[in-house]
Amino acid sequence: MIQDEIQIIVSSLRVEDRDYIRKLPEEQLILLHHGLGRTLRNAFRSNTYPYLFTHCDEQQTPETRSFDSISSTAIKLIWEHLRNETNVA
Repeated sequence: MIQDEIQIIVSSLRVEDRDYIRKLPEEQLILLHHGLGRTLRNAFRSNTYPYLFTHCDEQQTPETRSFDSISSTAIKLIWEHLRNETNVA
């Protein structure tokens, strides 16, 4: 279910955005905070990706739990998915 939701998100990205995200070093994922991060936060607030949200939320502690931290975890999962894709569109 989580991978299905990640695939839906990836499929909604433009090819050049997928390439950009795939090539980013992990320490630069913060650059996606205002674009992809905002999109994910809004989607999570409207319960669009409930499995991905729940999985990312479970990675947080009560002290770190926020929509920003949850979306940051989701961005990393999306980045990992893109890096592991064998069929690059």
